[in-house]
Amino acid sequence: MYTITMLGTLLNVFGAFLNWSDMAILNACVLLAFVPFIVISPESPMWLLSKERFDDAKKALQRLRGKDADIEEEFDKMRKHMCKGNRKIVTWRDILSNRDYLRPVLILIPIILLRNFTGWSAIQSFCLDIFKTAGGAVDPRVSAITVGSVQFIVFLISGYAMDKWGRKKVFSAVLMGTAEISLGKYHFLKSQK
Repeated sequence: MYTITMLGTLLNVFGAFLNWSDMAILNACVLLAFVPFIVISPESPMWLLSKERFDDAKKALQRLRGKDADIEEEFDKMRKHMCKGNRKIVTWRDILSNRDYLRPVLILIPIILLRNFTGWSAIQSFCLDIFKTAGGAVDPRVSAITVGSVQFIVFLISGYAMDKWGRKKVFSAVLMGTAEISLGKYHFLKSQK
C-alpha cells in the first residue's frame, strides 16, 4: 500500500502540466493497472493452510517460489506451524500480559502515532499552497514536485540501506542528515535577508 502511495507522490510531477481532473484520472488509471496483478496473484499459503486446504497451499507456495524451487522443507514447517494444536486465538488480554506480544506493540504504537501526528500528510496535501504562501524565486509547482521526487528517491533507497546497514545506523544517519540540512537551510535563509 505504501508503494502505491509513493507512486502517487511521484505522479504529482504531472501536476505541473495537468489540471486536477486529469490528475485524478491519471491516478485512477495507475491504481487500475494493479488490479490484474491482484487477480492473478495466488492466495497466501498460510491462509490456505489455516483453512486446511493443503493441496492449494502447496500449489500456491510452489507458484510463489518458482517451478524449480524445492518447497518441501518450507511447506512442512508452515504446515506444522499451522496445525490445530499450535494455533490459538490471541486476545487483547494475551497481548497485554505476554511480553513476547506486548513489546512489539509498544514499539509500533509510538511510531504509528508519531507518523500520523507529525502533520506530514497535511504538509504533503497542501505543499503547493505552502510554497505559494512562502513565496520565493522557485515556482511553487517545481518546489512541490521536488519534495515529492525527493520523498520517492528516499523511499527507494531506504529499504536497501536498512537491509545493508541495519535500522539503527540508517536512523542515526537520517537524524544527522536532517540536522545538517536544517543547519544549511538556516544559513541560506539568513544570508538572503
